[in-house]
Amino acid sequence: MITNEPLVSIVIITYNSSKYVIDTLESAKEQTYLNIELIISDDCSSDNTVEICRNWINVNKNRFVRIELLTVDINTGIPANCNRGLKIAKGEWIKFIAGDDALFSYALEEVIKFLLLNKEIEVLETGTIVYNNELNDRNIERRICPPEWFFSKKMNYKKQYKLLLIKGLLHAPSMFYKRELLIKIGGFDERFKLLEDTPLWVNITKSKNKIYYYNLNTVKYRLHKSSVSTYTPEKKIFRDFYKTVYYYTKTVIFPEINFIIKLIFFLDYYFQFLYDKYDLNNKDIKVAYYIFKVWQHVNPLRLLISYKKNYYKYLSKF
Repeated sequence: MITNEPLVSIVIITYNSSKYVIDTLESAKEQTYLNIELIISDDCSSDNTVEICRNWINVNKNRFVRIELLTVDINTGIPANCNRGLKIAKGEWIKFIAGDDALFSYALEEVIKFLLLNKEIEVLETGTIVYNNELNDRNIERRICPPEWFFSKKMNYKKQYKLLLIKGLLHAPSMFYKRELLIKIGGFDERFKLLEDTPLWVNITKSKNKIYYYNLNTVKYRLHKSSVSTYTPEKKIFRDFYKTVYYYTKTVIFPEINFIIKLIFFLDYYFQFLYDKYDLNNKDIKVAYYIFKVWQHVNPLRLLISYKKNYYKYLSKF
C-alpha cells in the first residue's frame, strides 16, 4: 500500500479476550484510514483468543500494510504486553486498544487530520463512549471526556505532571502516542503489572511533554464483569489491581507529594481496605461500603480539584 499518509500502528492488547476480540479486530479493519499496520500482542491467554486471532488474520491480512501476532509462554502483565507491541511497531503514531474495546470507523482518519494540522502534538487524548457489555446504541451508558482546562494554554507539562501525580484525569483507551516519544522515555513501566496508563502519563509529563486534547469520540469502551477494574468480591484480580496501585503510589507518588496529600492517600487506601476486607453478604461490609461511598463524595482532594477555579490555587501550594 503506497500512501503519503503517516503509518499508524494499531496495537491490540489481549488476555483471555476470546469473547470480544472479534469486535476489536473488525473495528481495526473498518477504519476509513488506509495506512495501518496491525499488531496483536497476547499475554498468555488460557482461552482460545490466539486461535481466533490467527483465523481472523488469515482472512483479513490483505487489509493492512502488515500484521503481526505476538505470543508469550507466561503471563507478564499489561505494561510488558504493551511494550512488546511497541518494540516491533513501525508506525509514526500508535493506538493501543484492549481486546474488548473497539474503535469508531472514522477514528484514525479524523485524528491524523488533526495531528497533521498540529505538528507540535506528540500525545493526544480524545473522547470515549462507554457501553454496558454490548457495543450497540441501546447499551450506551455515558461519554468519558477529560476536563478541558487540563489541556488549556495556561496548563503546561509541569502543571499536568503535578496533577497527574494525585488524580487520574485521563482515560487510557482514547490516547494516541507518537512512537518516537514512547521509545525515548523507555515505554511502559513494567514494575506495575496491572497499571500501564498512569505511570506512563506521569513519565511523559515529567519528561517535559505536554498532553493535548481533541474533542472527538474515537473509542467504544466496554464495561463487563471480566474487566480488571470491575469489582466482584471473589475476583482476585481486582484485589491485585489495588495492590499494584498501592505499590505505584508508594514508589512513585509519595516521594513527590507533601504530608497532607499523603494523608489523604492513606485514608483513601484505608477505606478501600474496609470495602475489600469482607464478603458483601457480611453485615460489616455494608457499613464499610457506605463509609467508603461517603468518603468518595467528601474526599477533600477530590472536591478541591473538581472545580476549575481551585486547581491553580492548589498547584501554587505544591
